Amino acid sequence: MAALGSGLHEILILQCKISIISFSTSIIRVISHVGPMGTDPFLKNIHAELVGSLKYWSTMSPDVVVVNLQRISDEVIKDERDVSEVGRLGFHSTLLAMCESCPNEEISALANELVARCVGMSSDGCFPMLTQPVLEYNTAFAGRSQPAYFSHDVGQGISLCVKSRAEKSALVENMLWPASLSLARWIVLNQDTIIPRAPKTGRSAKFRVLEIGAGLGAVGIAVCKLLESIHSNAKLAGLNPLVYESFVTDRNSRITSTILENIVLNSLDPKVQCIPCVLDWDILDSLPADKTLDHHDNLASYVQPNSVDLIVGSEVVHEDGHDNGVISAIKYYLRKTKDAQCYLMLSHEHHRYAVKELKEKLSMDPDLDYILYPTNFNDDNGSTGCYNRYELHRIAWNL
Repeated sequence: MAALGSGLHEILILQCKISIISFSTSIIRVISHVGPMGTDPFLKNIHAELVGSLKYWSTMSPDVVVVNLQRISDEVIKDERDVSEVGRLGFHSTLLAMCESCPNEEISALANELVARCVGMSSDGCFPMLTQPVLEYNTAFAGRSQPAYFSHDVGQGISLCVKSRAEKSALVENMLWPASLSLARWIVLNQDTIIPRAPKTGRSAKFRVLEIGAGLGAVGIAVCKLLESIHSNAKLAGLNPLVYESFVTDRNSRITSTILENIVLNSLDPKVQCIPCVLDWDILDSLPADKTLDHHDNLASYVQPNSVDLIVGSEVVHEDGHDNGVISAIKYYLRKTKDAQCYLMLSHEHHRYAVKELKEKLSMDPDLDYILYPTNFNDDNGSTGCYNRYELHRIAWNL
């Protein structure tokens, strides 16, 4: 009887494992026939199972993981849109962890194959990561793309409004990323330590701010609104305020034309100059300043090297090689004084490409003083998607 009971027990365990595999297979098959995966709870459940397997390799059935990975590769990933959706659900970091730390060779090989498949189907050659935009284009009107608007309070009564371009576009610069709101709010909360109120003895009466990789210009516009408030308060206090000048830049005039629209949308006071213009990290040689700068012009035609007091940027790297351009721009424009600083708000390296390389190069550069601040920043507005996955990078000259 004892032998019979033991045999029945083993059969029940085997049936249970088969049922789990069958259930997971059914789930994946259902996913391939339903609507957009970003709204499908089944794929999220599969991802949760994979995340759980990373923590409990010793108790997790490898067969279940193998089936999940194989079906995702064969039946779920059909085009670039699918790749984007699984990336936004967090599969990137999960699969990389499986590639690097899984003790099961078959699982590790399948994870590598799935990553390669996703990279191969992505137009920019990268597996999309977890970070999701707050604002994208709006296609609610019978396929006709409409500009999408977003309003947000970044603190102390400073409100921000931006819109995306009207045409449908998956380009990162036509999206509002949560990190930009996080950085804008951090600057507002810490303004006393980074923005002077009055000229210092022997120093320029002009304070220059530069946003790099601005996209829709959210950070730069929020900073300009803050500078308006600082300027007005200094006047009310009977002080002689600084002249504030802010440049909101990105890589071409198609992008900066959208930034110009957002500057107009926010009704900025002309007493604080907010100037959209082009900044190509590969073209940093100064040219004669022979005309008034507009959004078609390159920043180098107006701003001389090492003449910017504060550089800001959010999610400025997302492809391999971006790190070199960011460092070059910072070192080219940042004023060589102890007070001049650069602040970048970036996703964790597991959620954005080139972040790891940027951190390594900044920490090894003998000319720069680099400090990394892991942040628990949470935005009050849950709908913005500002989660605890950002790091604040502070860069200054090592003087």
